[in-house]
Amino acid sequence: MSYSPPPPAEPTYLPAPTPRAENSFYSKVMMWLGASFAVAGIGTFVLGPIVPPSLILPLYFVVLGALLISAFARKAKKFMGAFAIIIPTVLGIVLYPTLNAYISSGSGDIVGMAALGTAVVFGVMAYWGWTSKKSMYRFGPALFALLIGVIVASAARKDTAGTAANAINACAIVPRMVAP
Repeated sequence: MSYSPPPPAEPTYLPAPTPRAENSFYSKVMMWLGASFAVAGIGTFVLGPIVPPSLILPLYFVVLGALLISAFARKAKKFMGAFAIIIPTVLGIVLYPTLNAYISSGSGDIVGMAALGTAVVFGVMAYWGWTSKKSMYRFGPALFALLIGVIVASAARKDTAGTAANAINACAIVPRMVAP
């Protein structure tokens, strides 16, 4: 009498994600990012002026500790929602002294333009990704190449006081280099 092992079980494969399922995931990510930006803004403009300057350095350590805890406790999903709100709030609070220093030195317009530009681009892209029925994966390689091209173009400039036309030219040249 000889023993023969049982036949191997059929492997189970996970179904490929549909574009709608991918967009559902990314819409949740965009929702959390938007909420994080909102509470960081509240932390900066509402709570930042209230917090005494002597507490800013300890708050940096609070943020560092919270980030380390969240890195090692990613499986504890109960706490991740709270961390996703607490960390940006505290980061907004510690951003206030830096922002205040720029504004009081007369460079507030630069900070404001950067913040407004970031908010507009993020808002438009988030809205487009949230409402689109198509998968956004196809834009990844082109957008990454565009980012690298803009970084290289800005690093290759000889002058540091570039104009908006230089940035527009850099953004217009890179897609021509990437396109087949």
